[in-house]
Amino acid sequence: ALAFLTLSICLRPTPIRPAVRHATQLLALMILLTFIGLWSPDPHRAWTTFLHILGGLGMVSLALGLYLAAWPELPPIPPSRPVLLPRAGLVALILVSALGALIGARYAAMSCATTPACAGVWWPALEGVAALNPFVTVTIAPPPGDAGGVLLHLLHRYCAVAALLLLGLAGWRALASEATRTAGSSLLVLLVVEFALGSMTVASGFSLWLAIGHSVCAAALVAAGIHLVNISRVDGRTAI
Repeated sequence: ALAFLTLSICLRPTPIRPAVRHATQLLALMILLTFIGLWSPDPHRAWTTFLHILGGLGMVSLALGLYLAAWPELPPIPPSRPVLLPRAGLVALILVSALGALIGARYAAMSCATTPACAGVWWPALEGVAALNPFVTVTIAPPPGDAGGVLLHLLHRYCAVAALLLLGLAGWRALASEATRTAGSSLLVLLVVEFALGSMTVASGFSLWLAIGHSVCAAALVAAGIHLVNISRVDGRTAI
């Protein structure tokens, strides 16, 4: 009901752009997740859990994007460098989120209870590549050291490092412009918090509350990255 009301407010009397786009996407995602929920009672279906985790991250990101879109219009930004860094960082972050969702959907958290390596293993074995398929039926949680679980954990961590470097550099460069300084500093703070939460989650034996905080912060990080890209556009050109 609140999603419908929000979209109605964004549409009347004059459409509020880009807030109306975020509100429409949020409502569509909520309807889609409700439909997927028809298959959710069976916890062994990995794909429903996988899509619900990603959908939850998407809902938080869109809600934050809707909030940011309601801000007063920012002053123009003089274009200088391409926006390749934050975009590449967002791609890496989406991969991180998808891999994290697979870990949860396959109940593979305890496959790797150490960090940064998995019990001394630094590179995943190819025999675990089947774990990348979300359309499976999970009967039991994989044991510690399971090849599939280790592959998911290590790929998740390597993509996280890539996202940290790319988004960190993008946030640092954004500090040079007054118009993007707030967005850049917010991105850098969220990166530090997200990495700390991820490390603490593993060190704690995958505490539920730390894992939830890690997921929510990931969604906020996606929203902050998208916001930085959006405010850097000037007549088809970019500022960072």
